[in-house]
Amino acid sequence: MTEGIKSTVFCGSNGEFRHASHKAIQMKCMMPDAIKIIRAECEAQMKRFRELGFTSSHIDSHEWCICSFPVWLAVRPLLKKYGFTETRTLQGKWLNTRSIGMQPYYRMLFRMMRARLRLYSDWSGPIDMLQKDLGRHRIAENALVELYVHPYIADGVLVDTLRFHEGEQIPLEEICAKAVIYGRAANEE
Repeated sequence: MTEGIKSTVFCGSNGEFRHASHKAIQMKCMMPDAIKIIRAECEAQMKRFRELGFTSSHIDSHEWCICSFPVWLAVRPLLKKYGFTETRTLQGKWLNTRSIGMQPYYRMLFRMMRARLRLYSDWSGPIDMLQKDLGRHRIAENALVELYVHPYIADGVLVDTLRFHEGEQIPLEEICAKAVIYGRAANEE
């Protein structure tokens, strides 16, 4: 971590990353100095990613943090420099807002993002959202789906710890099997 980022809403008093709400980011990080700090942190992560030998052109951000305007302003000039051309599909609870005031903002931001980044998938999310969205017919037939997992080896088994805070550790094999079953059921309807 860069030293500057530790003084932002992204970090707690212990200097470690923590959850920062989009509202807090929007309110506290719009100043040019904050955007520079975010850019320095993002660039340090991108450099490290490349130093480790990764060559992916897919950029990702936890909970669509890249959709917070100050983060987007920080990251935008780095995309070309580091060769990022794709991102996950832009969705999520906070993006499906009913706020009339926020809808124009999201449309503007999405146009800006899509001018620089191709969408990697048609849908993305965890297994429980996949089941719900297939049931609601929100995923087109033959859609490219990006399934979220947070892999970890527990007692020699590769598990998803996405819901670890709720006490769940689901074997990845089980998640993959569910995804195939859900997909087949959706295509049969």
